[in-house]
Amino acid sequence: VSSAGEEGRESADRWATTMKALRRAQRESSGLAGCLRIVEGPLQRLDDDTAVGTASLPGLVKSLMKSLKRIHSTSSQLKDERMAQLLRKVLRSLVQRASKELPGPLDVAAPKGGLKDAFDRSSALRETFRAFLELHFLHLNPTAAAAPSTPSHAEGNNNSNNNNNSN
Repeated sequence: VSSAGEEGRESADRWATTMKALRRAQRESSGLAGCLRIVEGPLQRLDDDTAVGTASLPGLVKSLMKSLKRIHSTSSQLKDERMAQLLRKVLRSLVQRASKELPGPLDVAAPKGGLKDAFDRSSALRETFRAFLELHFLHLNPTAAAAPSTPSHAEGNNNSNNNNNSN
C-alpha cells in the first residue's frame, strides 16, 4: 500500500512539474504574441506598396529593426534561427519593393515619374537597405558576419577605361 502512495506522490509531482511548464509556455506564448502584435503593423505596411511611400521606408525599417532587436533580446522563443527567418522575410519584402520601385534597364534614360523622382526613390531605397544592414543584429555564422569583398568603384572605372583604350 505504501508503494502505491509513493507512486501517487511521484505522479502528482510529475503532474505539478508538467503543469508549471505548461503555464510557463502559455505565458511565454502570450508574451510572444503581444510582441509580434507590435511589429505586425509595420510588417504589413512594408508589404503594402500603397500604405508607405518610398521616402518613409527608411524610418519604417529603422523602427521595425529596433523593435525586432528588443523582442529578440527579451524573448525566449524568438531566438536566432526563428528571428533569422523573420529577418529574411523582411529582406525579401524590401528586395521586392526595390524591384518594383527602381526603373528597369531599358527605362533608365526616361524613368516613370521623371529623373528627379527616380533619384529620390533610389536614394530612399539605398537608405532603407543601409538601415537594415546597420541595425541587423544576428550573426548566426561567424564567417558570414564578415563583409564580403567587392571590387571598388575605382576598379570598375579602370576596367571601363581599359575597354575604351583598346578601341
